[in-house]
Amino acid sequence: MVKHLFSKIVIFYVIFFILAFSSIGSYVYSSTHKTMVSREAAHLYSEATLLASTYGFRYYTSTISLESLNSHLSLASSNLSSDIWIVNVDGTILASAQSSSIAAPSSIANFDISVFGNSYYKTGDFYSYFDSEYLSVYAPITSNYTVVGYIFIHEPTDNFAELSTASINITYKTALIIFALSLLPLLGFYFLAIKPIKRIVSVATEYNQENFKPQAISHSSDELGYISNTISFMANKLDSHEDVQRKFISNISHDFRSPLTSIRGYIEAMNDGTIPQELYPKYLNIILNETERLTKLTNNLLDLNRIGSKDAHLEYSDFDINEIIRKCALSSEVQCDKKNLTIELNLYNGSMFVHADETKIQQVIYNLLDNAIKFSTPSTSIKIETVRKNNKLMVSIRDHGIGIPKDALDNIWNRFYKSDLSRGKDKKGTGLGLSIVKEIIQAHDQSINVVSTVDVGTEFIFTLDLSEKELDQDII
Repeated sequence: MVKHLFSKIVIFYVIFFILAFSSIGSYVYSSTHKTMVSREAAHLYSEATLLASTYGFRYYTSTISLESLNSHLSLASSNLSSDIWIVNVDGTILASAQSSSIAAPSSIANFDISVFGNSYYKTGDFYSYFDSEYLSVYAPITSNYTVVGYIFIHEPTDNFAELSTASINITYKTALIIFALSLLPLLGFYFLAIKPIKRIVSVATEYNQENFKPQAISHSSDELGYISNTISFMANKLDSHEDVQRKFISNISHDFRSPLTSIRGYIEAMNDGTIPQELYPKYLNIILNETERLTKLTNNLLDLNRIGSKDAHLEYSDFDINEIIRKCALSSEVQCDKKNLTIELNLYNGSMFVHADETKIQQVIYNLLDNAIKFSTPSTSIKIETVRKNNKLMVSIRDHGIGIPKDALDNIWNRFYKSDLSRGKDKKGTGLGLSIVKEIIQAHDQSINVVSTVDVGTEFIFTLDLSEKELDQDII
């Protein structure tokens, strides 16, 4: 769970530090020990080389006696605090001097200098002679370009271990100081990240319980601030969505209840004799109009649901948009005659082919034209115009009517929305026409805009893609 995130980080941090602590200690010890052995071996090798070229060579050439040789070896052993042996090539020890209490053997069994490999030193018990680890360094004694013996210097590695341990202690103390100081950024991480996350989790829990009022607002500009503000924005959206849903249900209930109430009232009146039989045709016609209104409302709702779904399928084709506009204008003549309206067509070229769903675009033009007729002032004109701009065709439908207030422009696309100015004139409207229009245009990945002035008129403008046929004519 998220509430345990910080404790997980702390546990991980402690485990990491313990592993790092032990690994660094092991590395420092082995690295220090290896370095000190290497340096001491180099020092002893230079001493062994000097002894081999002077006293060892002179002994093998019989220029000094064994007693004199032992005297020089004793002095060197005392200065170096090491054991020094002169060993014959067959493993016989010719002379020795010890700083330790361990006496040198008379010979080395199975002596083989090749065990040193390419190195001049080796650590270990030296043929099981020592009971602890020693550093053994050798240098050859040559005479007439022939190796006749070896100088061996042995030194215990206890001193190296003590120094390596001291280095580890310093390393551990340094690591502890670093660990203590590293708690500061961990503490900062808690306040800068964990606490905001806990706040987000708390608010998200409230949202999960459908309480969208708490706000996960953060004033920081980092990723957590972005997430927090995004969650807050989503909550506001969900809260407003619930309001919209409630209004939607209220509106649709009202729009269904009103015609149903009328139908029921007229049928009951006809059934109980309140309405005389000679008036039946009149009221049956009213009932028919109300049922048509319900049918239209139902169809519009189905259209909105179908167009707005992610699985909505558009049947694209190339068609003449100007011809579609002419047909819609022609089918609206009866409605226009009732208000003495004229429709002016200003269409780009004789024909203009676009690539879209012909049926859906025809529905867009019909809805916008029906809207224009409904809200136009009598004895005015409605102008429909097509204009080409680059690879797009712009369709404009402009009326001279009551217009739409500025504060209502953003809401006209909402389902069942009717502005205050239109309520008296749009008694048979469902408030779904413009919602359907916008859904269709957006499904085509096109744009639609509206420009309106109260008591002057309204203009709707939407775009369509030109067909390949129109674009190819430009090339020709």
